Amino acid sequence: MAKGYGVDRAIGVLRENGISRAIVNAGGDLYFLGKPLERDFWRVGLKHPRKEGEVLGLIKVRDGAVATSGDYQKYFILQGKRFCHIINPATGRPAQSTLSVTVIAREAMRADALATALFVLGSERGLKLASRLEGVETIIVHEDDSGEMAISMTDGLRDRVTIYK
Repeated sequence: MAKGYGVDRAIGVLRENGISRAIVNAGGDLYFLGKPLERDFWRVGLKHPRKEGEVLGLIKVRDGAVATSGDYQKYFILQGKRFCHIINPATGRPAQSTLSVTVIAREAMRADALATALFVLGSERGLKLASRLEGVETIIVHEDDSGEMAISMTDGLRDRVTIYK
């Protein structure tokens, strides 16, 4: 949450100084202030969690924070199974079946905290929680019952996301 807090503070300083259009990035926790010059939204790429260097899709964002938690940067594979750095506090073991969670919120600190929390909760419970939170949208990339990659998202993003898969 510290990176998100730092992003929020930086955005506050920019606003105080009359800046109405900017992007602040602190190690992947981002805030998109205002809108770009010739578009209504900033376009943010979603990293593909299983294909290095590829984009899974795009999200349109304006005046909002974006944070992602994923199992694809800090992990190890043991006996063919991926174990990531995100620990489920209920089990003390690495969270399973979620590949990535991207959260869009009004504050970067909130987006940062929720991305990790929703990752641990998993797709069904995470989506249910995010749907109840005002000003929060999420995209959860997870494994379906057959082990294939699936994508779930809150209703508020349906018109703002393009998935390439």
